[in-house]
Amino acid sequence: MTTHVARIIEWDEANGYGSLAHETGRVFLHTRNFKHHHRTPRLGDTVLYQIGLDDRKREIAVHAVLLRCGGLFHHLKPTWPSLLLVMPIVAIIFAPTPYPFWYSLVYILSISIITYIVMQRTYRRSYSTHKLPPDSTLHIFELIGGWPGSYVAQHSRTMPGRRLGYRLAYWAIVIIWQTAAIDSLIDWQVSSRVWSGVFPVVEKMLVVV
Repeated sequence: MTTHVARIIEWDEANGYGSLAHETGRVFLHTRNFKHHHRTPRLGDTVLYQIGLDDRKREIAVHAVLLRCGGLFHHLKPTWPSLLLVMPIVAIIFAPTPYPFWYSLVYILSISIITYIVMQRTYRRSYSTHKLPPDSTLHIFELIGGWPGSYVAQHSRTMPGRRLGYRLAYWAIVIIWQTAAIDSLIDWQVSSRVWSGVFPVVEKMLVVV
């Protein structure tokens, strides 16, 4: 198959598809047709691709690769967030709990796998409807411990890019988990102080109501 190079002239980040300036006109490009997914495509990116056909025999870009998106070191980019697992794992092992630490490890691994599967399946269904699942549904899974699986799913080449609002909420959840991990190592001192300050206020509000 002939290889082509063109720029992205239209891109819908929310739904993960757009158009390339092909020699004979615009050609459709979807994130699931990328060979690698180092980052979310952007308007103006240069793409290396081949021409294929979709189910309706229309020309589309396939085996796509983003050019100039990190050089030889692009493979290091998805690995740095794995460092965010260090503090939760340390907390699971050393924080005082009434049950064996491996219970928590099994839980985090299980809920991450479940979150990954849920995100992949919901996005596959969205390809036919061109509508992404609600952010709140995904955030629930991330908040209860599936944020590592969510990160892996977000950087899968079959996943379209999410909106800025979703990404901000996701990283807020990650920060909550990091904070909770640190707090658990110091016997929940921060949470106790916050609660001791908030509880009287809440109690007064309930009395007034």
